[in-house]
Amino acid sequence: MKNTDNQCFKWCIARGLNPVERDSEQITEILRKQAESLNFKGIEFPMNLKDIDKFERPNPEIEVNIYGYEAECVNSLRISKLKREKKVRLLLLENKHNFL
Repeated sequence: MKNTDNQCFKWCIARGLNPVERDSEQITEILRKQAESLNFKGIEFPMNLKDIDKFERPNPEIEVNIYGYEAECVNSLRISKLKREKKVRLLLLENKHNFL
């Protein structure tokens, strides 16, 4: 099952915390259950880069860093001010939804 909703950020975070060897783009029942363990209360989708703090606050073990790729160069788009145990690093390649 592939992503057909506007919750790209949710699926990227859940997959970043639970990597798999194959078919990482698939939204499986297992991934859905893993996403349920995270607090997305009050988050509106599609997610905006400026709203990631709203996700980090109620998820105290997770820090999120976002990078972009443009002109053959990787740039920092958002580096968390928090230093936490679980780090999720996402690469924004195309901005179809406001965020991912």
